[in-house]
Amino acid sequence: MILLEISQSNFDLEALRRAARKAIYRKYVAAAYGYLGKGCRVQIPDCALASIRCQFRAPGCDCAPLEIVSCSTHGYVGYHES
Repeated sequence: MILLEISQSNFDLEALRRAARKAIYRKYVAAAYGYLGKGCRVQIPDCALASIRCQFRAPGCDCAPLEIVSCSTHGYVGYHES
C-alpha cells in the first residue's frame, strides 16, 4: 500500500517517505519488543535503520547503505531519549 502511494507522483514524496519510515519503525519495535507504552523508547539496531532508510530514502539522499545510519543531513532525526 505504501509503495503504491509513493509511486504516484501527485503526492508530497518527502512527507510520504517520512510517514512510511515512521510506520515501519513502529511496526519493527512492536514486533521485536512488544508494546512499550507512552514515553518508553528503545534504540533500533543499525541494520534495521539502514534497511528501512534505504527502502524509503529522503529525496536527494544518495548516502551509501553503511553511511545512511549516521546521516542527519537529509532529514533523518535518529534516536532521542524520551
